[in-house]
Amino acid sequence: MRLPNCDVNNSNCNVSVKLSLLISPFKAAVTRLSALRYFVIFSLLAALSCAGMSCQGGGRSLQEPPVPLTMELERSTGGGTRLSVRIEGIGDEDNEELGFVRNIFAVHALLVHPETGPIDTFDVQTVAYAGMLSKEGPDSLIITGTLHWENTEAVEYDGLGVEVQITTVDKQTYGVWREFALPTESDEQKSFPGVVFTPSVEDLTDSSAVFVALAERKRNINGEHFPSSEFLRVEIVDRDGAILWSSAKGKLFSNSYNLVFPMQKGQFERYELTWNGRTNDGAPLAPGQYKAYLSLIAKPIPYTDSLTFIWNSAND
Repeated sequence: MRLPNCDVNNSNCNVSVKLSLLISPFKAAVTRLSALRYFVIFSLLAALSCAGMSCQGGGRSLQEPPVPLTMELERSTGGGTRLSVRIEGIGDEDNEELGFVRNIFAVHALLVHPETGPIDTFDVQTVAYAGMLSKEGPDSLIITGTLHWENTEAVEYDGLGVEVQITTVDKQTYGVWREFALPTESDEQKSFPGVVFTPSVEDLTDSSAVFVALAERKRNINGEHFPSSEFLRVEIVDRDGAILWSSAKGKLFSNSYNLVFPMQKGQFERYELTWNGRTNDGAPLAPGQYKAYLSLIAKPIPYTDSLTFIWNSAND
């Protein structure tokens, strides 16, 4: 994406800036043609001349930009990776570094797995661009931002390579390559749930109700799936904890491998199940207060939450 032009004499440049570098997690999610074009070019070059991270920049000789560019890569709690980028030009008004930063047209990032090679290329989209004027020292223009790779397929890794590529308005291309060793996930990160959901009951009548689990993806877990055609299970218990109705009782579910949606962090998926107002014996449930346990029957770890509801049957 074209970066907005910013002149150091412009009053809009008298603030520091933070940019959001928005990415698509995998090729299937890349909708911008420019990002897809860069991925194909990067991948072909890397496959022809480089295996993993053993060669710099996917096998290409990179022209370093004339300004400092720093990167930091760290694991995030949600199972993905966070990349921080800083591009800075410092000098007098006519300094080459300031001119270079002003003329940046686009920024792309290529993520490389040490064993499988390129994972994806990300089209960096900027939402702000500014700089800072100093009355006592040199002027500066700084681009800072963070980029988050969601790792939707729960790829395992202990190191990654990153190439940040800069294109200027005069169609010159520059690149910086870095290799990062990343520690394994901490116990806290591993204990973080892949999905959390909010249980609710809707369309509650005197003869039926709809139980809903609105699931939100928090982190990606390697191999997570539904092992059968049963996704959501509901169990209604009385005050003593006795199960009066279970959606699974008396049913046969086919063995299958189904992904647990949503797949991308921050997205939601609605699971629902209709109850007919009766116990597993077929009798109408007596009026009263009950607790419903809702479970997503996932592996390796199922997810369960509960709610309390008041039931007034048609026989009341």
